[in-house]
Amino acid sequence: MPGAEGRADGYAGVAKLLHWLTALLVLGLIGVGLWMVDLPIGLPKLYAFAWHKWIGLTVLVLTVLRLAWRAYSPPPPLPPTVTAWERAVAPWSHGLLLVLLVALPISGWLMSSAGGVKVIWFGYLELPDLLERDTGLFERLVTWHHWLAWTLMAVLALHLLAVLRHDVLRRDGIFRRMWPLALLLAIVVANRPVLAQSGWTIDHVRSRIAFSVEQVGKVASGRIGTWTGTIVFDPNDLAAARFDIRMDMRTASTGAKDVDDMMRSASFLDTANQPEAHFVSTAVASRGGDTYEARGKLTIRGVARDVVLPFTLRLQGNQATARGTLPIKRLDYGVGRNEWASTNYVADVVNIEVAVVASRP
Repeated sequence: MPGAEGRADGYAGVAKLLHWLTALLVLGLIGVGLWMVDLPIGLPKLYAFAWHKWIGLTVLVLTVLRLAWRAYSPPPPLPPTVTAWERAVAPWSHGLLLVLLVALPISGWLMSSAGGVKVIWFGYLELPDLLERDTGLFERLVTWHHWLAWTLMAVLALHLLAVLRHDVLRRDGIFRRMWPLALLLAIVVANRPVLAQSGWTIDHVRSRIAFSVEQVGKVASGRIGTWTGTIVFDPNDLAAARFDIRMDMRTASTGAKDVDDMMRSASFLDTANQPEAHFVSTAVASRGGDTYEARGKLTIRGVARDVVLPFTLRLQGNQATARGTLPIKRLDYGVGRNEWASTNYVADVVNIEVAVVASRP
């Protein structure tokens, strides 16, 4: 196509952007993947697995965009210094790399589907299950995913060795054709507003997430013992505000062992299979004064629903205190199975009370 080809002395800017974004994410993907497998069961491991999935799906999207761009704007021709055998091998090695960058995320998506785990991309977009739940297939997919990952690392190692051969030993300028001069500036500029907001640290001693529900005419209440959160918030830039809260439902407790055992059982929260609840905001708006509301998705027992959390926020110097109550219907999340689907003994409405104290330098 006229005007669509990369420059003879280097790749087009779009190709460089897609290449380096993919490269950075793949390095992070490998790092998180190697680190998370040996973590003990807990919120850090669940959080790492979630980010591993999200980054993998982002790599899949970027790779599809790269393939589309390559079809529109073919890579520049190889310089004369490249030998005949290198010209023969290069298309196959690059092709294998692109195939792996597509196959790995899809295998992870298939693995989650077979394991009965919902995939919600960055907590916003719930993706469809590609397979029915199948424990045996899940185990096989885990093995295939691991082999694909090790194959990708091997191909990447060869890719890096080729870079060293061309630009360190032979100095033929192959690597400089892809070197991103403008990308670094673009990343810095794009992240500046977020960095200015991201300094809030939650004080877990003074903060709490509690819940209450009417049970046989009386109110039963409790709290979530372990939870983590990320807060990005500036009253003057609500468009960039974001709340991301993950709760370990195995630590939900009313203080009564029989009630707690029932609450964590398969009839209610099923914490053995769905240990985490997750809230992530999609929009934060002011309702006047110190009153705000956060719209987002709340996931409990693998079921995600749209919710609106009204809250008040008081800022005193470098300290912020937020308080809000979110009423939800437990049956919307499948909490209460069989005889417990009735509301004769346990009410449908559960109130989640949030009190967060945070500070920043």
